[in-house]
Amino acid sequence: MRALITSVAFYLGLSIFTSTLLAQSDFSELKADIINAETEAKRIEAIINIGTVYNRTQTDSIDQYIQELTSSNFENEELAQAGKQFLDALIQYHQGNLQVAVEQLEFARRYFNKENYKDIHLKVLNFLGIAYMRTNQVEMAIEVQNESIELCGDDPKYSAAKRSAYGNQANAYRRIGEYARAIYNLEKTLALAESDSVGIHGMSYLGLGQMLTSLNLYDRALDAYDNIDVENFPSKSVQGAIYSGKAQAFHALEELDSAYLYWNKAYEVSSTSRNWQQTLRPQLEMALISINRGTKEAAAMHIEIADDISSNYKYPPPAFVDLFITKIKYNVLIGELKKAKAIAAEFELFINDNSIAHLSKDGFRIVSELYEKLGDPQKALKYEKIHSNLDANPTKISSNARIAEQRSKLALLEKDEQIEQESAEKSFYQELTFQIIAITIVLIVVSIILYRYYRREKSENVIKDQELKDLKKKLNELSKKSARPEVVEHITLKSKALIKLKDLNYVSSDGPYLEFHLSTKENPEIDRNSLKNVLAELPARKFIQVHRSHIVNLDAVKSIYSNKVVLINGEELNVSRSYKDKLDLLLNNN
Repeated sequence: MRALITSVAFYLGLSIFTSTLLAQSDFSELKADIINAETEAKRIEAIINIGTVYNRTQTDSIDQYIQELTSSNFENEELAQAGKQFLDALIQYHQGNLQVAVEQLEFARRYFNKENYKDIHLKVLNFLGIAYMRTNQVEMAIEVQNESIELCGDDPKYSAAKRSAYGNQANAYRRIGEYARAIYNLEKTLALAESDSVGIHGMSYLGLGQMLTSLNLYDRALDAYDNIDVENFPSKSVQGAIYSGKAQAFHALEELDSAYLYWNKAYEVSSTSRNWQQTLRPQLEMALISINRGTKEAAAMHIEIADDISSNYKYPPPAFVDLFITKIKYNVLIGELKKAKAIAAEFELFINDNSIAHLSKDGFRIVSELYEKLGDPQKALKYEKIHSNLDANPTKISSNARIAEQRSKLALLEKDEQIEQESAEKSFYQELTFQIIAITIVLIVVSIILYRYYRREKSENVIKDQELKDLKKKLNELSKKSARPEVVEHITLKSKALIKLKDLNYVSSDGPYLEFHLSTKENPEIDRNSLKNVLAELPARKFIQVHRSHIVNLDAVKSIYSNKVVLINGEELNVSRSYKDKLDLLLNNN
């Protein structure tokens, strides 16, 4: 699948250019151009043009035209030599000697640019850009294709070359993860397309849909897929990729009926494939949809098929991760919690053995929910923490930031394009204005960050020990005024554990669970509850919330300074700014 995806734009650019050359390069006409050339320069150009038509299996034919450029007594030896250099570079290119080809094509690029042989210059740039891509010099490939696009301008004569340059450049941007630019260029390519070729257009729209899906632009991805004549597409593998792409987009949009339909279509056209993404994944996705619907029989059927598929082929670890997760969810659905627990244990062992915790998706969250159903809060909390840590993984955060960045870039590119279309003569000033706006936004954001930082630093004044005494005094006065005296000495947790308030130092929140830290126990008591509910049960004169995650016993507090509460046992707890401000106000009113 990866090879299929990454070759889409390359296939597009090369196919468009080559098919256009063949359509326009009937050999009899090209040979007639050589014979009927009115000038020596035109004849040399014609010889070069016919040499560029041959492919990698016809290098002997290219060599014949190199010999013709050598044996003829041309007065313009410099042009003939440049032509020989170009055609020899094509032989090196077709034979895989790409670095040699690049050096020779760079010579031809400089010469034909300097002498203003535009047609040949564009052909040199096309092969040079692809050669740079094949040698992983992506930035150079982008630069070459930019030159080609600028050289073509808006002249209809060069629309095929311009289309090819946009297609090859889309492939280059995609290679380095610049999906915004890749999408933008691929849409340019399709806008310039003239033929109704199922293969070329289908691969283009497939690549476009996949990149839009990567940026979570699912509606636009579906629009791209809808432009493909899937039923008449010559490749079953590509048909499966198109159906899978549509299913994934519909699933993300929570249109599960449509998602199920296209996952089923994807499996039907790819059932004999050895690629798990085209065989196993559709069955697992349909099983998950069935589980969400509560249709047990359908879910069981898809899991059974998935088991048969996975037993016949050696798939990579991510495939089995998805299979484990699906089986856990199914067994929870049918009430087989012990079986689900056994599968969860296999899942964890598999993850650890293959060191692929980062690929576990929501697996540990699902395991946490399972243990909660089994009445084991300790293990439920353990797996919830693992899930939270994976969710906060820098790689995942970076990936989300990358998606947001690329979406913003794409929006900016499309906005800029709209402005240029509306007023071409003002494009320079519009681009300048856009840059100023972007810089202004950055400056505003930086200013806001600096201002907030200044305010936070300024507000974090030291709270003296006397302020703590004043706070206790105020709370005692308030408690005396209360109509209902507080005589609570202990509370009972949902787990039936009895907590003596005189032993309770503080309560902390960890997701859906609370930890009750006692002076008489080394480990905290754990209970599923919320701080809000527990705070309502505790005596207001002794217990106060100092942070969204902490309630503290004032009798256990030694001192308060800056944004910290120091307990008698030496532990320190954070004090949120919002709660600190309330404490300051309470003291001032006193």
